[in-house]
Amino acid sequence: MIHTRRNALKVGSAIFAILTTVGSALSTKTANAQAGAVFTTTNTATNSVRMFLRSANGALTAGAEYATGGTGGGGGLGSQGAVILSTDNKWLFAVNAVSSDISVFSVQPNGITLTGRYPSGGSRPISLSISGNLLYVVNAGIPNNITGFTVSANGVLTAIPNSTQPLSANNANPGQIGFDPFGALLAVTEKGTNMISIFAVNAQGAASPRVSGQSIGSTPFGFGFDWLGRLYVSEAASASVSSYYISSFGILPISAIVGTLQAAPCWVAVSKGGNRLWTGNAGASRSVSAFSIAKNGTINLIESVAAGGLQGTTDLAIDASNRYLYALENTGGAVRGFRILPDGRLELIGSVGSFGAGFTGLAAY
Repeated sequence: MIHTRRNALKVGSAIFAILTTVGSALSTKTANAQAGAVFTTTNTATNSVRMFLRSANGALTAGAEYATGGTGGGGGLGSQGAVILSTDNKWLFAVNAVSSDISVFSVQPNGITLTGRYPSGGSRPISLSISGNLLYVVNAGIPNNITGFTVSANGVLTAIPNSTQPLSANNANPGQIGFDPFGALLAVTEKGTNMISIFAVNAQGAASPRVSGQSIGSTPFGFGFDWLGRLYVSEAASASVSSYYISSFGILPISAIVGTLQAAPCWVAVSKGGNRLWTGNAGASRSVSAFSIAKNGTINLIESVAAGGLQGTTDLAIDASNRYLYALENTGGAVRGFRILPDGRLELIGSVGSFGAGFTGLAAY
């Protein structure tokens, strides 16, 4: 009986050891398994999309490069939203500024496939936004305008009749276009006029003529929305961020000119919960600043330098889990990843890539 019990204990110990080893292996595999991806564009004469694979712990590994079939202009585009993902992450859209078209890719777990290129409805497209099956682009070539498309189930873009609308000036120098979370309104920042233009979108998906309001700070650039539809805008020349209510009648300020204490905040990322935002600061700062968002939409600075020492900050993106923030380093062509801490501060995960200058746009899932 004792002998049998000892054998049973030995067997039980062996099984426990095996299960522990398997569990540890599974835990490690889960941590290292691909959970998503991050994308940017080279914006070169033979433009292409560079893919980075994201593991469950937020770390990135370099994936392949995929030709857009279009032509980029080299250097930055002075915009946010040059590459975006559909809401379900099945489609990737990228601008080709020189060939004035939009490339569409089908997204698979380990790669993307080019499915088509479509004229942008103007010249020099620099920023895109999508809501459901509606895609809009802002064209920075003269005259500046926006144009809308429907996106079919197989990724085909069809121009929406009467959707092309001019900005407030032929040379408004737009920074970004973006849908509110309800798909009812479009916002466009105009760096050259210090205006923010709002376009209502009708039931057919066509944008109505703009209503423009004066930006509180100078040089409105990038922006993001919270889930209530409040707008948060970076102001490069004022080194600040402001928040607004928007409607088909225009904009109404909430928080006015909250300073970053850094130079040239240009790119904005808003957390999916709507209680945190970050700015990517260009110029000599090369940093990321962190802010809190109160329930009433007011903004407060958490940390002026939540991340520093970046090599030419040029865009920001948050992954689908809302746990990781990524910054594009334009000078070195690298993507740097950060873990978002509960208080909005950032913890460095690491960086990947060293592909040279000129990369523009950043999208993540």
